[in-house]
Amino acid sequence: MIINDYLITFGYFLSITFWIISISIYILKIFNDDFGTFTSYGKLKFSLNNKEKKKNRNNDNEQNFITSILNFLFLDREIIDTKQAWMFFYSVLLVLSNLFFFFLSDKNDKRTTSTQILFILFFIQAGRRLYETHFIQKHRKSDMNLLLFISGLCYYLFLTLSAFTETLYKINNIKSETSSINIFNLLLSLLLFSIGSFEQFKSHEILSLIRGNKTNSTTTTTTTTTSSSSSSSFTSNINNKSKNNFLNNIIGVNIDDEDDDIQDINDKDFNDKTEYKTTPSTKYEIPNGRLYQYVSSPHYLSEILIYFSYLILTNFKLNSLILNFIFTSLNLIHRSFQTHKWYKSKFSKYPKSRKAIIPFLL
Repeated sequence: MIINDYLITFGYFLSITFWIISISIYILKIFNDDFGTFTSYGKLKFSLNNKEKKKNRNNDNEQNFITSILNFLFLDREIIDTKQAWMFFYSVLLVLSNLFFFFLSDKNDKRTTSTQILFILFFIQAGRRLYETHFIQKHRKSDMNLLLFISGLCYYLFLTLSAFTETLYKINNIKSETSSINIFNLLLSLLLFSIGSFEQFKSHEILSLIRGNKTNSTTTTTTTTTSSSSSSSFTSNINNKSKNNFLNNIIGVNIDDEDDDIQDINDKDFNDKTEYKTTPSTKYEIPNGRLYQYVSSPHYLSEILIYFSYLILTNFKLNSLILNFIFTSLNLIHRSFQTHKWYKSKFSKYPKSRKAIIPFLL
């Protein structure tokens, strides 16, 4: 397939620009509380304590400027079930990886070999995550807002587009690029990719086993998160209603309205427990086993390992892929710290030796 050189050049620089902007926006999210709350999901979205909720309600007329703009553009509109959204993202990655692989095959140039293998790994990753999302992970029933949906779609679109356009751009403009793949890099990247994929699968499986017996209906999921939920059946709703008074005393919430305050994180009713509820159908426990013995978010650690394997495979020569790795690592490390803080605040018996994302260090 013949692709105009101008389109390749435009796609390459557009991709570089996208990742630079994405990194900048995520840094803004870290340091801007309102924007961070706007883009949170899973248990972290529902973990505000009573004082934080009350503060937010009292400041409805004093919204952060950025958040006000996002609301004005209707980016806060919840448009799709979170599980379905992630399945759509992985499906997009699956299709684009396959498509760009065959586009490079038509090029018939040895310099595209590493990128073609990269697209094969993208394809495998997308297929596995699609399977896990549908059959394994169990998460809180929720909807994704328009901003997060657009962000997720652009992420996987530019992940593939970046590698494709930069590879062709460098073939056309940088003649000194190596013409053969480094075998050592190939083997090392495949090893890291396999380890990361396996450990991420086992981490999700452990969370699923913890929560699988706690719910009795359809569940939803998000990428790389540790929250869970179930959409209760008619029968379970009746049973839950009969326990309202008891559960209200324990959890400190009105379980008929998920938007009501979640109990304060300092509530001693939870401090001596090994499980935590935000609603009757949403229970969290301290995960154990495999990498959970060392870090709170082994699935995030595994994801970083997988993306690092991509850099090794391409010999660190794709600038857009390096920027993607920086953005992805920043995202996952930040979220792992949030998750680690959440676990420590909810469980007084949470292992003190357990780190957030890097064993023994971080």
